[in-house]
Amino acid sequence: ELTYLWSVADSMGYPFGPMVQMLILTGQRLREVAEAEWHEFDFDAGLWEIPPSRAKNDERHVVPMAQAVVDLLRELPKLGKPAKYLFTTTLETPVSGFTRAKQKLDDELAQLDIKRGREAGLLPAEIRPREAWTFHDIRRTMASGMAELGVMFEVIERVLNHKGASRGGVAGVYNRHQYLDEKRWALEAWASSLEIVE
Repeated sequence: ELTYLWSVADSMGYPFGPMVQMLILTGQRLREVAEAEWHEFDFDAGLWEIPPSRAKNDERHVVPMAQAVVDLLRELPKLGKPAKYLFTTTLETPVSGFTRAKQKLDDELAQLDIKRGREAGLLPAEIRPREAWTFHDIRRTMASGMAELGVMFEVIERVLNHKGASRGGVAGVYNRHQYLDEKRWALEAWASSLEIVE
């Protein structure tokens, strides 16, 4: 299903299309992606640093960027003088209007399903409607996909910036490792596993 979502997002264009694609590639939270600022990205180091003020758990979160993310970001227009937000329509505020954008995605996915159904020889009544989904489901799909790729649970938690079992209690006190190399491998493996990424 991510293949179809990626394709529909691709045809949707800026700002929501690449925003959805970045959600797919990074697994970060909707607001963290939608409100991302250019100064948070170090292209030389291949890192995206989400500051504590924008991270859900109020802690700095470093996301290694897979090459597919770097390529995606290099294609984005830099709007504003100076450019502040990756995704904006006003130049002064981050993108908003997620409900309308999601409806457009759903409408386009429905049309794609009808087209695929017809190509498979199905009658309109035989084409089942797509199950309801949310932007947050992309994170769940990514977590499941990484687990299937053999990514360790504690690395998945750190990629998603969860304060779960591997970061709480004694483990959280004694294990200060940042897992940057492991997170980079996991994100590259995830991007490579997606047939949508060339």
